[in-house]
Amino acid sequence: MSKPSDGPQVGNKLTPLSHSIIALSKAYHEYIPIMTSTLHSLVLLNGVDCILTKQKKGEVHVLPISKCDILGVVVYCHYKANGSVLMIIDDGTELCDCIGWIDAEEMDRYKVSDLVRISGAIKVLALQQKRIVNVHGVAYEGWTCSRELQVHSIEVISDKNMEAVHWLCCLQFRKRIGIQLKEMSEDEKCSMDFQRQIMNTPVLNGLETFHLLPEEEKNYIMSSRGTKDSFVQFEGDGWFFMKYYGRDCKCDMKYKEALLYCHCLATNEPLDPGFIFRDAVLTKLLEMEALVGCEKNSQGIQSHHSNLTCWKENQELQGKLEFNFATIYNDEKLQNIAKNVVAKTTHPTLNQRRLFTLTFKHLWTDGLLYLQSPDDDIYLFISKDRVLLPAILSLEVENGNWEYCRKTTGKPSNSKPSLPKFLEHGGISSAKLRIAKRLVATHRQESRG
Repeated sequence: MSKPSDGPQVGNKLTPLSHSIIALSKAYHEYIPIMTSTLHSLVLLNGVDCILTKQKKGEVHVLPISKCDILGVVVYCHYKANGSVLMIIDDGTELCDCIGWIDAEEMDRYKVSDLVRISGAIKVLALQQKRIVNVHGVAYEGWTCSRELQVHSIEVISDKNMEAVHWLCCLQFRKRIGIQLKEMSEDEKCSMDFQRQIMNTPVLNGLETFHLLPEEEKNYIMSSRGTKDSFVQFEGDGWFFMKYYGRDCKCDMKYKEALLYCHCLATNEPLDPGFIFRDAVLTKLLEMEALVGCEKNSQGIQSHHSNLTCWKENQELQGKLEFNFATIYNDEKLQNIAKNVVAKTTHPTLNQRRLFTLTFKHLWTDGLLYLQSPDDDIYLFISKDRVLLPAILSLEVENGNWEYCRKTTGKPSNSKPSLPKFLEHGGISSAKLRIAKRLVATHRQESRG
């Protein structure tokens, strides 16, 4: 497993999209007055809706937002039986779907042709086109999306001049966010100086206000954030493994690479909160699997490989471990470990047996064991190099042959190959399958090279 590289990120710098810094942005928490066309042009970066503007020297200015105000005419209104209302608002730029929940006395209050102001949370409905955006030396994978507004409040506007006022606010909002004003009289607020102050105040996001924090707070934020913020990794598998295990994973057990498994991904068991017994079981299973490989190796070549490039020449030597529950349960060393783990529980003797059965159940759920033969109680141990990756490689080869046959003859001789039962009906997660497919793709590229 390759280690995460720094990629395009520079040092330990914060960016406007650092999760530890977004909360400092006033714009992220306020209702921003925007046009509907601006709402639909937002880019989803690092899981956050953002307004992107080009600044001097070609730099991209990022403003994360989560809520907004829109003002327009109701062109469609439908009240549902569950107490919700669906509206479509036209503000002259584009249409916006708005959905909200209202009280019984507000039923039929809003109708088509009403001019309304809606404040709500921006919600993504579907991803559309991928975009790569470079922010402060970090390359983010972004998306344009279709969105709707989840209504927090609706106000019917009777004064038609308010529509023009809303347009002005939309034009000025980039200058108004984050402004700090002293208490002013009403006359001062209406003065030209006040208007000039509004227009000359820059947008402030969380990164731009970070330097205003006390030194102690800045140090706390820098120390508590992850080693990296989410960014696109253009080379190596480090980013994909970090995403799979979690950015805060610090597990360093021997079986982590061999099983694509660690404590961060493990199902918790109250009888074994420190995973002491489970670690011992997995270590025992790996030792048993290594012996299976040695038994099948009549040429004296070690068959337990962690390097994928050894697959082709040693594929016939790969040995799957199939075993029954009694083999593990009757192991004296595991019995002693289980006894020590449950010694302080209320019913140690009963819990000692339960710990074995519950551990097997969790290993099934986590995709490491598959009940191959229920009648004989035979389990298959799903390790990465012996079972998971060869099965995916074999399936890809079979799919390639089937597709070639379909294109050349028009009628393949058999049905399209499907996943093995332990992959289709086992507990292997989709994230683990994606990692395995990527490793297989890497192996095939290396083989061609």
